[in-house]
Amino acid sequence: MAEGELKGFKAYKKWANVVAETKPPLNPLARKKGRSKKKVETDLVAVISQCHSQRREKFESMFNKMICNSVGEASCEPTEDEFQRARQRLEKKKLK
Repeated sequence: MAEGELKGFKAYKKWANVVAETKPPLNPLARKKGRSKKKVETDLVAVISQCHSQRREKFESMFNKMICNSVGEASCEPTEDEFQRARQRLEKKKLK
């Protein structure tokens, strides 16, 4: 460009000046700041609470089944969720 063979663009010149003014990193191999710690903590809390609720549902389901079996009631019906899961399991077995 300095020799006049190539035409310079205004946007490129601006960008080159900005890049020239920025300081290089002190340690280029250091980790860059990504997410804030608050974001990571909230994500972790969300995952933990989701796992907790899933475990609670499984436990309640298992507990209800045990109660139905011990009482001997044949009228204990599965919940809608349990019914859907059982139906999906049976459909998978039929496809195999």
